[in-house]
This record gives sequence, C-alpha cells and structure tokens, in this order.
Amino acid sequence: MKIHSMKLDKLYFEEVAIGSKVIEIRLNDRKRENIRVGDQITFYNRENPQNFVSVKVKNVQKFVTLLDLLSAYPIANFGRVWKSINEGIDAVNYYSENDIRKYGFLAIEIEAES
Repeated sequence: MKIHSMKLDKLYFEEVAIGSKVIEIRLNDRKRENIRVGDQITFYNRENPQNFVSVKVKNVQKFVTLLDLLSAYPIANFGRVWKSINEGIDAVNYYSENDIRKYGFLAIEIEAES
C-alpha cells in the first residue's frame, strides 16, 4: 500500500471529509499513474493545510475524455457541488488540452478509512 498526498480546494475538501464526494478526478500523469486499489490518499485543504482527511482507494478507472468519465457515474458521486455533467466539465477546465491528450483522466473512487 502506498500513501499519496493531494491538495483540494476548500469546497471539495469538505465534500470528501463528509463523504459526499466519492470520486476524485485527476489527470493520469506521472504523479498519479501509480495509484492502485487499496492505497491511501491524504487530502489536504489547500486553504488550511493543517486540515486533512485520509481515504482508501476503492477503484481506479482510466478515461480518455472528461465527458466519458463524468458520463460513467451518477453526478452525485462527485459531491453535492455539481448538478450536471456540464457543471463538472466547467469546473475541471484548468488542465491544458495537450495534457488531456497526453495523459487522459483518472476516476479515483474513494471511501473513508475504517
């Protein structure tokens, strides 16, 4: 089991902490390509790094496009913030087109550590 660290904006951090966000979306880049089922992820609140929550990786799925990823799961699995696939696409607009083509996306299914 590996332990991975990631930062989340406050809004998404809170969604993970209360258990309503059970899928984290990331590029399948070098930093994340080695995430496996059973690993632990410690998410840090970007605005207050002393706040953190640890979760277990339940499943990892690779996708070529964000639309494919968001269409594969109920929108509620991404937390209570997004009400539609389009809102999810708009929210994840910070990756460059080049990086998206090069890496694709990961849907990292998470659950609270027991």
